[in-house]
Parts: sequence; structure tokens; C-alpha cells
Amino acid sequence: MKLLGCDPGLKGAVCFLDTQTRELIFIDNDFDDQKFLTKKCFNQLQQLPDGFIAVMENVQQMQGWSARSNQTLQRTVGALGSVLSSKVTNLVLVSPITWKHQLYLTDDKELSIAVAHLLYPEHRDIINRHDRAEALLVIDWYLNGNKDAVLE
Repeated sequence: MKLLGCDPGLKGAVCFLDTQTRELIFIDNDFDDQKFLTKKCFNQLQQLPDGFIAVMENVQQMQGWSARSNQTLQRTVGALGSVLSSKVTNLVLVSPITWKHQLYLTDDKELSIAVAHLLYPEHRDIINRHDRAEALLVIDWYLNGNKDAVLE
């Protein structure tokens, strides 16, 4: 099974996992000076094979963030959803609270990295940022009993 996990945050990442080989590919969100995803990022997403399941955090506006940061976040979510919609067989959106609660995670970014290292020790060297860890862990959430998840 081929799955894609997406942490669409301002320092977000996309993780592509082949469950048979445990091969991981990470694509880090990359922004230009205007806070738009770069063409390089879109090209990397377009190069992924077709026919996978995508699990993406359904993030909302964050209190305390500037209007520009919230606008960038929502634009990123929309852009990623648009690119992925042509490549996926199913797009599952899940709130961060839901999947993190079920994996006993908090907002502690170091904890997310530590859990990802425990579950995928052979990839410790590339799971070196919280956004990469969370893009992978949202896939793990889906694989462990949440395959009937619906849009939240």
C-alpha cells in the first residue's frame, strides 16, 4: 500500500510511504518571498506516482497568529489539496487533535520526533524535523485502525 501523510503547516512536510518496502520520501514545504509554495515543491509533488491514499491534517486558523500567517496556512492547505486530488484514490482529512490524541501525542514537537524514531528506527537520519515526523505519524494513525476515517 502506498500512502501519503501531510502536515501542511507553515514549516510543513509531506511524507510518501510504501508500506511493503518501508521506503520513505519527504517533500518539505518550500515557500517563496511572497509566502507561496514554490514551483520546485509542486514539481516534486507532481512526480509522485498516482493511485495512493493521502491523509492530511485538517488544520484551522490559529489564534495568536498574524492574519498573514493564517492566510499562508490556508493557501498551503488549498494548494496541497489541489495537487494531490488528481493523484489520490482517497483523501482523508483529520484534525490534529483527533490523530494526536489517539497516538498519545501532545503539541510537544520533540515527542513527535521521538515516537517516529521508535516506529521507524531505520529512518532516524531523515526524520529530523517535527513536521516530517508528524507527516509520517498521521499515516501511522491511519494504518492503525482508522481506515474508515471520514472528512472532519
